[in-house]
Amino acid sequence: MLSPSVGNKVVLCAFHAVTNIVLSDRRTEVFWLDRWLLDGCLVGDIVPSLLNNMDCKHLGRSVANAINGHAWVRDIIGPNTVLVLLDYLKLWSIVRNVQLTANSLDVLLWR
Repeated sequence: MLSPSVGNKVVLCAFHAVTNIVLSDRRTEVFWLDRWLLDGCLVGDIVPSLLNNMDCKHLGRSVANAINGHAWVRDIIGPNTVLVLLDYLKLWSIVRNVQLTANSLDVLLWR
């Protein structure tokens, strides 16, 4: 039998395999856990050290909430190693180019 955390990962992977998100206002996508980055990547795919050094109480933060006021930066805790700093700079360069579209909702599409 699968443990609850393994079961949750299996369900999340299956969900991402059969859906795409068309982003607009980015209020429904979760910054740290959803595939909202270019090419459907997770933040953890691109900058895994940040995901390993973040405050778990903010895992559910929406992309819009994370981007506004750079709130995602405050989610990072733990040691500031060279790898963490490099990943931070990489994510900063990606996030600074994200545009939010007001009055337009995100859309979930089945593949």
